[in-house]
Amino acid sequence: MRIRRSVRGILLAEDRVLLMKMNFPWQDRLTWILPGGGIKSGEAPADALRRELLEETGYNLEEVPQPIGQGQEPYPDAGITLAHTFYLLNVEPFAAQPVQLEAREAEWFVDFHWWEVDALRQTDELILPGNLVTGMDTALSGGSNIEFR
Repeated sequence: MRIRRSVRGILLAEDRVLLMKMNFPWQDRLTWILPGGGIKSGEAPADALRRELLEETGYNLEEVPQPIGQGQEPYPDAGITLAHTFYLLNVEPFAAQPVQLEAREAEWFVDFHWWEVDALRQTDELILPGNLVTGMDTALSGGSNIEFR
């Protein structure tokens, strides 16, 4: 299977995390994901993160922190595995608004929501990655090289 590198931003504003609600055709229910996406050929991960956050949420990231972890997401039907690099960003709350979604993203996108971290711990909604909150907890207590899955 081909590997496609990507970046994901964990935007944390006080005790809330920004997630995108998506209606993926391969999922049997709505899915909440972190903003981010594929790294283009020749593009540095930091530049990809800036571009993806601006395109998907309207957030203009100036300084890119060190990554806090990684994770893989296989898509056997497409013959690819996404290899995500995750970044934790402490931000001021803002009104997320898509600026320039790709055609398929625009088709699947439903909404944004600033989730309270405690609500994420208790929800039955499909949140990807599934260990987002425990990974964030590890990062906020100084951990790094976290495996998100």
